Amino acid sequence: MNKTPHWHEAYQIIGKHLFVAYPVYVENPQQIIIIADTLGQAENTAERHWPDRKLCVRQVRQLENAQIYD
Repeated sequence: MNKTPHWHEAYQIIGKHLFVAYPVYVENPQQIIIIADTLGQAENTAERHWPDRKLCVRQVRQLENAQIYD
């Protein structure tokens, strides 16, 4: 029996670890994608990237297709 997960299952697992972060109150903010296990880890990573800015960090949301997130 093949133990390799189907691709859509792999994408779902990856998606659980994707976060987006960007500075708020900035015109045309640059977004970054962070791979982390928790929101707290993602927030810490974003704060190290932008140490002096107010930030918005959130987990991406999977859409109907396991390959598409917003």
